[in-house]
Amino acid sequence: MNEIGSEFWTGSTKCGGSGVAHLLPAGYDARYVLSGRTALDLIISDAQKTRTIKKAYLPSYCCHTMIEPFVTHAIAIEFYDVIYSSKGIEPIFNDTNDCDIVLLLDYFGFINCETHEFASEQHKKGKLIVCDFTHSLFNLKMEYSCCDYIFGSFRKWFGVSAGFCAKRNIWNDFPHLSVNRTYMDLRRNAFDLKQKFIAGEAVNKSIFLEMFDRAERMLETDYKIYTFDEQEKALLCQGDVDFIRKVRRENAKALISNLLKIDDPDIHIPFNMVREDECPLFIPIFIQKEKRGKLRDYLIREQIYLPIHWPVSPMHSLNKHTSEIYDMELSCICDQRYTIRDMERISDGVKGYLKVC
Repeated sequence: MNEIGSEFWTGSTKCGGSGVAHLLPAGYDARYVLSGRTALDLIISDAQKTRTIKKAYLPSYCCHTMIEPFVTHAIAIEFYDVIYSSKGIEPIFNDTNDCDIVLLLDYFGFINCETHEFASEQHKKGKLIVCDFTHSLFNLKMEYSCCDYIFGSFRKWFGVSAGFCAKRNIWNDFPHLSVNRTYMDLRRNAFDLKQKFIAGEAVNKSIFLEMFDRAERMLETDYKIYTFDEQEKALLCQGDVDFIRKVRRENAKALISNLLKIDDPDIHIPFNMVREDECPLFIPIFIQKEKRGKLRDYLIREQIYLPIHWPVSPMHSLNKHTSEIYDMELSCICDQRYTIRDMERISDGVKGYLKVC
C-alpha cells in the first residue's frame, strides 16, 4: 500500500507542460524568490520606502510565517477574526480598522467573494492590499485589480523550492538575490532519497524526514534576500500546470463527494463543492478537538499522512472562537500524485476511524 501525503519527491509531478509563468498576473512586475516568507519580507521592505506602515491587518487563521516578517519590520499587528461557521471558513472584517496594510487570502483555493469585496473597499480607502495567492495559485480565474502586491509559494503544489512576489507597479531598487545553496541542496537531496523510498529501495525513511525538517528549521531564521538556482527554474518552466489543475480538481470533487456521505455529527466539511474557477490546495475537514489527534494517528497507521493548518505560535493572538479552527482542522490530500482510488482510501480511513472511536 502506497503512502498518501507528506513531502513531494523527485519526479513526483509530471513535466512537459508550459510551466508556471502564465500563472503569474499580467500587468504586474513579478520576481522569483526562495519562499513565500522571502516574498513577504521583500514586499514589506519595498512598501516602507514610500510610506509609513505602523500597523498591519492580518487574518487570525494563518501560518506564523505570515506574521513574522511584519514583526521583524517593527509593524504592529491587528488580527481580524477567521472562524469556522455555517458559511465554512468565514473572515470577520472590521471596515473601520486603522491599519495601513491589509493581508488577505482565499483559504485552500476556495474563492470567498466577501474577501474580494473587502479588499476593494479597503483599497479605495488608500490601504495597501497584499494578497497571499499560495492557496489559489492554480485557480482558473483570480482577481488582481485592487492588489498592490501579490506573493505565493510553489512548493506547496509540487516538488520545488520556489516562490514569487509581484508588484502592480515596477519595483524600485529590487535587491540582488543570492542562492541559498545549503538549503537548496538539502531539499534536493531529500527529494531524491524519498524518490528511492517510494520506488521501494532500501532507504531509511527517517533520514529524508530529518533532512526536510532541518531545511524547514533553516528557513525559520535564514530566508531573506534569497532566490533559487537554474535547476529549480527549469522545473518551474517544465511543470505541467494543466495536468496539475485537472487531477487536483478531479480528486477534490471525488473526495468531497465521499466525505459528504459520512453521516457523523463530529465531521464537518466546510466546502461542499469545487466551482469551475477553483483548484483546491487541500480539502479541509473539521472534527472535535479531542478526536482529531486520534483520527490522525489512525490514518497514519493506514499510511495516510494529513497535515494540520496551522500550528499556533507565540505570535498568534487568539480568542475562544478563533482558536477553534486551529483545534479542529485537518487537511485532506488531493494532489496530482494520487488517484480517485486514493481519495477513496482517505474517506474510507475517516469512516474506519469513526466506526471504532
